[in-house]
Amino acid sequence: VAPSQVPSAFNTTASPTSSVAPSQVPSVLNVTLSPVPSSVPSAMPSISCFSEYDLLAEAVTEAGSNGTGGVFTICPDTVFNLFVPPNSDVLPIVINASDTIIQCGPDGSKTNECILLGGSRHFEIAG
Repeated sequence: VAPSQVPSAFNTTASPTSSVAPSQVPSVLNVTLSPVPSSVPSAMPSISCFSEYDLLAEAVTEAGSNGTGGVFTICPDTVFNLFVPPNSDVLPIVINASDTIIQCGPDGSKTNECILLGGSRHFEIAG
């Protein structure tokens, strides 16, 4: 921001307890905050939450094979439908790293309503 764009309310002589009306804040200072993505392996695209079981499984497996865990967030209101035709099975997500967290929504609350429907095994803790 160029000094000429900063209103006088932001000068260095202002008191730390001074308040500034929103109309005095120039548009160049307005910031939109985005959610911080969960930790995913560097080879994976940056994903803030997972809505597909296969992508979650791939990310957790890759992190575990690198010896790192991380926080893997399932998107709120996601239903993983794991019903499969006869003679086939959805493989469980294998957790190889002890510092792995798989949570529902940004805070892990059950009110975020992540559902794993069907299937015989969802997660396997290895090691």
